[in-house]
Amino acid sequence: MRLRSLGLTFVLAALALVFIAGCSGGGSTPPPTPVTVTTTTLAQGTVNTTFTAPLSATGGSGTYTWSVSSGNLPTGLTLSSAGLITGTPTTAGVSSFTVQAEDSESTPQSGTQALKLAISGGNLAITSLPLQGGQVGQVYPDFTLAAKGGVPPYTWAIDSSNPLPAGLTLSNGTISGTPTTAGNYTVGLSVTDSANTTASQTAPLAIAASGASLPNGTYSFEFSGTGPHGAIALNGGFLLQPTSALGFYDENISSTGSVTNQNITGITLVPGTNGLSQLKLQLATGGSVTFALAAPASIATSGNDTDVRMIEFDDTTGSGTRGSGVLKVANVALTTSAIVNNYAFSLSGVDSSQNPVAVVGSFNADSKGN
Repeated sequence: MRLRSLGLTFVLAALALVFIAGCSGGGSTPPPTPVTVTTTTLAQGTVNTTFTAPLSATGGSGTYTWSVSSGNLPTGLTLSSAGLITGTPTTAGVSSFTVQAEDSESTPQSGTQALKLAISGGNLAITSLPLQGGQVGQVYPDFTLAAKGGVPPYTWAIDSSNPLPAGLTLSNGTISGTPTTAGNYTVGLSVTDSANTTASQTAPLAIAASGASLPNGTYSFEFSGTGPHGAIALNGGFLLQPTSALGFYDENISSTGSVTNQNITGITLVPGTNGLSQLKLQLATGGSVTFALAAPASIATSGNDTDVRMIEFDDTTGSGTRGSGVLKVANVALTTSAIVNNYAFSLSGVDSSQNPVAVVGSFNADSKGN
């Protein structure tokens, strides 16, 4: 009887231990929740403007320490350990980087997320106008388009309704080729930044005929010398194009104090076999003036800023006025945004008392017309 009693007691004790073990919650501990960074996109920032962007995550302990695990934030911005991107960006562009959130458990959990942050330089605008002129049959010097603002890098395109002259193409923002047809063209340009913002503008492009000593385009000139009435000073500007011409002509005679201001109504340009071209300007009064030009070969193909020497002058009366001067390409600004940075100028002539006068100066333009 006693043995049976001991056996029953042992069984009851074993059952009690099993019950206690079951009530004590024994078994494996559930795994921690993974940390997931929930911020996947960031708003665009602007150069020289304060930027703030909080990052967020879920999982783990719920308390995180943040860091940049690879790549770099835009210059001027930092990421705090609390997950706040702050600062004032200084450079436009797109930055790629990866952020990490690590929780506060004794065995930390972490999560990462790749992000991109675009910084704009302001309003997107084309800055490389006007376009450079060219000449039929001559290789067009590579002309690289430029823009400002927006989020670099840029992508360039030509409007199909206002294409480039035949023979020219646009590739990676550079116009190149060999034009085949003379004329004054209107080219439609568009630039798209990395944030898909687009700016468009039309621009004139003059292609001179084969053999022309000056490409089509705008020019300005200064000239000084002597004539039948004493010292003379001339200045003016004109647009050279295949079908028509326009411009202005100012003549200042020191001995009489007279000043002639009139329009240029026609232009005749004859290349010379000896390197001297003849430029004849028809004036609104019915008279004309003729210059001999010593144009370097480069300006006939590129329309660059090389000086063209004006080495003598005569008028329709055969009075034999002589002198020298310079003709330059006048790159006309099509928008106020293109008139920026520092400029210098000079002017010479006589005042109302027939005294010689010279003026020089400089100014700074802010691209806003000021």
